[in-house]
Amino acid sequence: MIKPTRLISILIYVGAMSGLIMLLSPGNIVLTSDFSFKIPTFKDVFASPQPSVDISGIIALDEQLDSLDKTAEVSEDTIQVNSLSFGTNTEEKLRDFKNPIIFPPGKENALDNFFSTLKRLSSENELIRIVHYGDSQLEGDRISDYLRDRFQKRFGGCGVGLVPIIPVNDISGTFKQTASENWVRYASFGAERKQPQHKNYGLLGHYFSLYDHEHKPSGPFSGWAEFSRYRRTYRRFNVVEEAKIIYRNKRSPITLKYKLNNHDGQVELPPNQDLGIKTIKMNGDFIKAYMEFKSGGAPDIYGVAFDCQRGIALDNVPMRGSSGTEFTQISKNFFREQVEKLNVKFMIVQYGVNVIPNVRDDYNYYEYSLSKQLKYLKSLDPELDILVVGVSDMSWKNGTVYESYPNVELVREAQKRAAFKAGCAFWDLYSAMGGKNSMISWVNAEPPLASKDYTHFTTRGARLVGEMLYNEIMQEYESYKKRMRNTQ
Repeated sequence: MIKPTRLISILIYVGAMSGLIMLLSPGNIVLTSDFSFKIPTFKDVFASPQPSVDISGIIALDEQLDSLDKTAEVSEDTIQVNSLSFGTNTEEKLRDFKNPIIFPPGKENALDNFFSTLKRLSSENELIRIVHYGDSQLEGDRISDYLRDRFQKRFGGCGVGLVPIIPVNDISGTFKQTASENWVRYASFGAERKQPQHKNYGLLGHYFSLYDHEHKPSGPFSGWAEFSRYRRTYRRFNVVEEAKIIYRNKRSPITLKYKLNNHDGQVELPPNQDLGIKTIKMNGDFIKAYMEFKSGGAPDIYGVAFDCQRGIALDNVPMRGSSGTEFTQISKNFFREQVEKLNVKFMIVQYGVNVIPNVRDDYNYYEYSLSKQLKYLKSLDPELDILVVGVSDMSWKNGTVYESYPNVELVREAQKRAAFKAGCAFWDLYSAMGGKNSMISWVNAEPPLASKDYTHFTTRGARLVGEMLYNEIMQEYESYKKRMRNTQ
């Protein structure tokens, strides 16, 4: 049995030795160019409070959005299209966040094609698409859902846009999704990509093929997918005028049996080498959609677009693990065909959280790679406008203190230069959040605006980002309209 006095002596000795080590510690001991050893110092152990920045203005905006109650629960009552206002295109009272969209020198009209389309929407029966590409920051339809609701309220539209045939990474967006187990996903991005059968990836960056129940590449093939609405979401998302099934099957016809709400039907989708789109009309109110596919060949199913017949559709495309450098993996002709047939007029490209952990002193390689991707996207349609959203702030634990990664601003600048090289507009999310160490303030806000991983926004934080981004796009839209009036 150890005597208490001896135990106390041991603890004092250990404490004294630890104190001496911390007193003499140099902090980091560099062993190789890629590896260093961290020895705690007194500063690490008795650290000052976590650094932070003042985001009181952002918190006040969060409270204002709460008061608007934009996510009121949808009742069981039928929601008809004519019960919502569409295509008003009226001016809004916009906020001045002092973080405007910036343009390449001499290309201040980089978003004019999109703005021109917006301007004519109120008088034309047209549906246009906005595609919001990004990394895991967008998963679960975050940020995109708020943007979609804001655009649809002003310019018309309904539904959630294009969604994959099965949930990806076990994360559904605004719809609940279930599906048979014999779907195989081929993606143009991600660390666990399967060897593709071809490069005709869809607008969402992947395609889904069917295998028989023994998972062998032989027919016949049969699989199903089901979509059902969430009880609590933006009201317009549960209004759908048409469902578009996006597919490709060069081998044999596809028999599609479907049940949309209480309406049953069956159609034959003919073989095709190119993009196939089958549109099925709906009555406005969306509750549930069930679709069963049967074919003698293994068809490629890309997803279903739940849309209105006019206004704006906005697609949420989260690419987990991506840095935005894989678009050139998609067949250019097939990509171009999708942009044309689905009437894509605007892309928002938002990446960076997978680049930050790779800390370097120089990001010229990323600038080159990203600019190549953006030029590729621009080449799909000469009238396609693109807005690049810069990386958000991210924090890591340095000793006992969280602080911004030292390379956030380097990555942000590389993204801006890449955008300008490709003729794209740029919005600085890092500065809009509050700049250096702002992520810490977002995490520590009450309620939290970002998660404890110090990387991803919470639902509330994503809503704020959506509001700030939408506001800046509309500020530029109002400036565009003034320029057009002045030239008449």
